[in-house]
Order: sequence, then structure tokens, then C-alpha cells
Amino acid sequence: MTTNTPGVQINEIDNPSITVRNSPTVPVLCCITNDLPADWPITEPLRVNNWLEFIELYKNGSRGDTTTGFNTENVLHCSMKAYFDNGGGYCYASAMGLSNGDHVDDAANNILALDDVTLIVAAGAKLWRTDIFERLCGPETTRMYLKEQDFSPQFCDNPYADDNFSGSHVANYHPLLTADWADGKLVSPTAAIAGVICSVDRKVGPWKAPANIALKGGLRPRQIITDDYQSDYMEGHKAVNMLRDFRDGRGLLIWGARTTASEDDGEWRYIPVRRLFLSVEKDLKQTLAFSVFQPNNQPTWERVRAAIDSYLNSIWKKGGLMGTTAKEAYFIQVGLGVTMDQADIDNGKLIIKIGMAAVRPAEFIILEFTQNMQIY
Repeated sequence: MTTNTPGVQINEIDNPSITVRNSPTVPVLCCITNDLPADWPITEPLRVNNWLEFIELYKNGSRGDTTTGFNTENVLHCSMKAYFDNGGGYCYASAMGLSNGDHVDDAANNILALDDVTLIVAAGAKLWRTDIFERLCGPETTRMYLKEQDFSPQFCDNPYADDNFSGSHVANYHPLLTADWADGKLVSPTAAIAGVICSVDRKVGPWKAPANIALKGGLRPRQIITDDYQSDYMEGHKAVNMLRDFRDGRGLLIWGARTTASEDDGEWRYIPVRRLFLSVEKDLKQTLAFSVFQPNNQPTWERVRAAIDSYLNSIWKKGGLMGTTAKEAYFIQVGLGVTMDQADIDNGKLIIKIGMAAVRPAEFIILEFTQNMQIY
């Protein structure tokens, strides 16, 4: 465009590209505690970026050590320390947990208002109400629920200690932990696991199993888990991921990557498969919100298809999907006569179908040996 003539000049730039961004892994640690900073309402989730920021909140008015701000009597403090020691990024803390109290609905609503949350962590509390579970991390959500299998009432005075929620959005961990810095108190394993998941997601991606990884921060299991114990325990429970100290120098390892989905649920039994699909669903929902009220026509469909293709191709190249070619790893379908008919378009529906070949973890390594005997 020339600018030799005085007057208003308009330069329209056509930039139809869309970029799908990877969402961070963000947990809410649910605990029960009465020891709160003065300006923290009990039903409000508190965003915390790191351990130092957390203890700064407690240096004035804490019932623990007012020099360090760390209170070993507080379940929330111990959970937050285990979380950040194991690589956790920014998170939210729900001080009252979601197990009892008159304000449970307010607390749940405030968590639901946080659109960045991907994990609900029972770090000393349980989601004992079915409606709360369904809203926060049920099958229709993009969040997972981490809980302790052997939650002990003395860990935190909680009469609603046990819950029976299960499915592909739920992962169980056992046993509870201890540490020298906790003065003999029990420490939630789920807080440490959440930290590991955040670390693995940053370094690799949600398709990497958060397992066979040593927990940091001087954590120890409340009891030693053996092969026989794990085998017997699994007979009477849903899939439970054990924390095992093999006493060979590897440290305390996360020894399992299962959800509590049934054996009939196929790939949804694996945490990395479930989390990969939840992560993709969340990322695409956020990005494709642009298409609302856009013309439901071929140019829009192509922009959507190209954006999703670029996103899934990146996951495949990083090793998150099976297949020697992109066509083997995933497919994307959108269009009239493909995913929509004219009635769908007339009703304002843009329907996209996506398939992914997820990578399963190698859970059982089976070696076969054959000894050829020399006969003389």
C-alpha cells in the first residue's frame, strides 16, 4: 500500500493461524487445619508459588515456629513441604479440605472457579460427598483425584476419613509417610506425588508415567512394602500404587501408575494415558473457544484442523504417541459429511473427532531364559 496521499490509511493483516498452548499442571491440596493466616478466608483457595512464599505467610501469628514459619503440627504445612520438595510448581491450598464443615459447598465452588486446576489432592482430607466429587473431578471433568488408600483418623481428626470413589479419574497411593522434619507425624503421600507429577509434566509431558521415581525430602514409608504384601493387598482392593523402599540405594520409589478404573476399562487403567487425554481435552477447549460465533464453514474448519494437527504432531514428536508416522499416531476429522450434517451446522454445532494412539507404560517386564544343555 502506498502512503503518498494524505489521509487515513488502513492496512488489514490476515493472520488466520491458531496456536494451541500447553496448560500447566496445577493441583489443589485439600487439608483440614485451623491454623490460618489472619487474612485467609477458610473457604478461599490460596495460591502459593513456592515453599518460601508459603512459610512467609506464617512467620507472624503461626502457632508453630515464628522464626521459620513451619509448623510440624499442621497437616497443611507438612503436605506443602512434601509437595514443593518433590518438584511442585505453583498450586492452591484449600485449608478446610472438603471433608466436613458447613462451608464445604462454598469451598468447592471457589475451587471450580479456578480454570487452571488439573489435580484435586486429598492431602489430609477426603471428598466424602458424591456430588462434590462429581463436580470437582468426576468423569465429565478434566481433573484427576489423588487420594490415600489407608488414610488414618489420627493423621487429621477427620470422621469422614474413608471414601469409595473410583474410576479413571482417581488414583490411590499407599502407605502414608513419615520424615525426620515431621517430628514423627504422618505425611500425606499424595502431596509428594502431586509434586512429582508436576515435575514430570514440565520435563517430559503428561504421557510419562509418574512412577519408578524416588521421592525427595527425606520421606520414608510408614511400613515396608514387599512383593508378597503388594500382591496380597491388591487382591482385596482396587488398583493401588505402592510407595516402596527397596533398600538397594534407589530410595523410596513410586511403584505403580494405575488409576482405579476396572480391568474392563482398557487403557484408562493407566494414569499417563488418562492424563494425556485430559490434558489434550483441556488445552483444546481453551484454545478453540475462539471459534464460538465464527462462521461455521470450511475456512474455520481448516484453521481448527491445522491448529490441532500442529499440537498433536508436537506431542507425537516428543514421544507422547505411538506410531512411526503422524498418521499412525493420531487423526483429526472435521467437516460437512465427515463429522457434521447440515442440521448440525444449522444448529451452530462444530463437531471435531480426534483419535490418539497413546503410549502405555511398561508395567510388567517379562524375561524368558532358555538354557541349552550340552549333551555328551
